[in-house]
Amino acid sequence: MLGRFASISGMLAGSLIAEIGGYTMPFVVGGIVKAYAIPEGWIGFIIAGQIACASLVSIGLAPYLLRLDRRKLAFAGALLVLAGYAGSALSHGAEFLVVSRLIGGIGEGLLYAAIAATAAETPNADRTFALIWAAVVGLAVVLFVTLPLLPDWAGPRGIFVALGIVVLALVPLLRNIPPRAQVVDTTAKQHLATIDARAVTLGLVAALLAILANGYYYFIEGIAQSIGGTEAQAGYAMAISATCALAGPALAHRLGTRFGRTPPLVLGYLITGLGAYAVTHSGDQTMLTIAMCVSGTAYVFTLPYLLGLAAASGGAPLAAVARGGQGIGSASAPAISGLILLNGGTYQQIGALALGCAVLALLPLLLFSRSIASNSIAAGGDR
Repeated sequence: MLGRFASISGMLAGSLIAEIGGYTMPFVVGGIVKAYAIPEGWIGFIIAGQIACASLVSIGLAPYLLRLDRRKLAFAGALLVLAGYAGSALSHGAEFLVVSRLIGGIGEGLLYAAIAATAAETPNADRTFALIWAAVVGLAVVLFVTLPLLPDWAGPRGIFVALGIVVLALVPLLRNIPPRAQVVDTTAKQHLATIDARAVTLGLVAALLAILANGYYYFIEGIAQSIGGTEAQAGYAMAISATCALAGPALAHRLGTRFGRTPPLVLGYLITGLGAYAVTHSGDQTMLTIAMCVSGTAYVFTLPYLLGLAAASGGAPLAAVARGGQGIGSASAPAISGLILLNGGTYQQIGALALGCAVLALLPLLLFSRSIASNSIAAGGDR
């Protein structure tokens, strides 16, 4: 029991180190423009580049995760994340900042792969992933409340220093990550033999989920202002929705696979898409906040089941691919939405895109329903 708790603590620490940069980026975008003399239009590309680096590293490592030492991988990732924050805080120009963020992205990718692989091999991967996302969302709530309290003079540099301190506090827990795969050789060979087709499909499905959930996220200030809200009200909506989103992974952990994976996944995709559509069609601040709560909660409810599906279908390698696919979608979302707006589109069209992505993802999800059902029956004893 103590061994399992220690292992979970290591996975939670690694996930928090990997995720906090993305969740706090809205707090530093404006400051980066001023502090580093970078045009605002380029910030989205920097964010996308960082997330893309993380995702590609996770996907690239997938075939080797049954042999690599996950603990060493996690420590290496944490050191690169720290280096990225240190470089960002010390940067005095755009070039050094960009390099620092990309280095941090590579470190996040190492952590993506290590944690996804480790969680995929736990007795009940769906619930393990639910715990991970509950911790990530919980930390996001804390950061939403505390980071704005930093003095104005600290700026984005102070936030990068603060994030580095959080990483340093979490690093010792990484030693609790099991170093090696917990699967026998025959199972590993089967996973490697069947990963290719499933990797493409589930990688796409994971990317679609991230696109439909995040397409509006970096434009929430503009959406709020378009309905008469303020920057502060947009921040309140983000904080409230993050708090509500804690219910998503908590519910996923509670339910487990007692209803299989297909119903939660289908409902999760549709509700996330409908919530995103409602965000961009809100008529007032109250409806905007409610819609963000619905979409955000459904998103982090769906993620554990999606990663659990990957783990059940292809073990650690496919879980890393799905996690990388989710990152690719997160990196693509602001760029796709930005292109819509740059070409004369509206926030409402971003919402329509989200709903379309949700529907588009249903077919591959339903094609996997038979294997999902069989895996759910096999996992019935883990409830």
